[in-house]
Amino acid sequence: MSEVVGPPKLDAGRVRELSVVQPWKSTALIIGEWVAALTVAVLCWEHWHPALYVVAVMFIGARQHSLAVMMHEGAHYRLARDKQLNDWLSELLCAWPMLLLSTHAYRRTHFAHHKHTGTELDPDLERREHAEFVFPRPRGAILRWLVVSTLGGGALRIARFLLSMESSAQPKADRKFAVARALYLATLAVVLTLTDAWLGFLAMWVVPMLTWTVTAQEIRTIAEHDGIPPRPGAYGLTRTTLPTLLDRLFVLSYGVNYHFEHHVYPSVPIYNLAALHEAMCEDPEYRANLHVTRGYHRVLLVECAS
Repeated sequence: MSEVVGPPKLDAGRVRELSVVQPWKSTALIIGEWVAALTVAVLCWEHWHPALYVVAVMFIGARQHSLAVMMHEGAHYRLARDKQLNDWLSELLCAWPMLLLSTHAYRRTHFAHHKHTGTELDPDLERREHAEFVFPRPRGAILRWLVVSTLGGGALRIARFLLSMESSAQPKADRKFAVARALYLATLAVVLTLTDAWLGFLAMWVVPMLTWTVTAQEIRTIAEHDGIPPRPGAYGLTRTTLPTLLDRLFVLSYGVNYHFEHHVYPSVPIYNLAALHEAMCEDPEYRANLHVTRGYHRVLLVECAS
């Protein structure tokens, strides 16, 4: 459990109830993202138009981002009760299709983020120390960053960040997954070559991944920990964001927007975070101190802007 202190402690029985892992729910969420992304990719490919392609890139990028969020669930062992099954689901269906993502590499640093949120020991601070993520910033600078990132300007920095996670010490238990990942990527390359599908793969999968997926991921992570007005104790470290319909279509689908709740009770799977939020809201101190923002656009253009 995270070492965040301050918020109310729920009844242990209620926490256990909310923490029950239901693999069919996780699997359904993952399959839903894949079906949505592939459907839009096929429709766009068959009915090509530049405007449709822009919308498709953003929609597919959001689905890729949502798969990365499900990989985060796998890092917390929230996809399946059996840890081996959990890790294979997370790697095969969520992480490896993103090419540079690895559940095991991510897990090696992510638990430290929970334990040391907002301190000098928080590994995520390295990303947030970049000049583009020092807030508040002028609204015009934020809008310029959005444009540059969406055009691919953030891809190299994200790639360096992911590769830095890969370079951390790898336990022996992780090595079979590293070998399997190499075989996975090699097999993907062979299949794309034999089916002459490289162009479609690059246009409908890699382009979204290098452009809007990066931007959507950065919008979410900014909302999680940046630009939060002064709050007592742990309440000043993490924000909960209530997404709009457009956010669900073009940023992420579900759950992890209840990020303060996730930090307090990381054992609760993503599909129960809304219920966790409601349970915690029964405490008046929590309702009074939790920082909630409605819409990711308000996070960026109001709360993070000077």
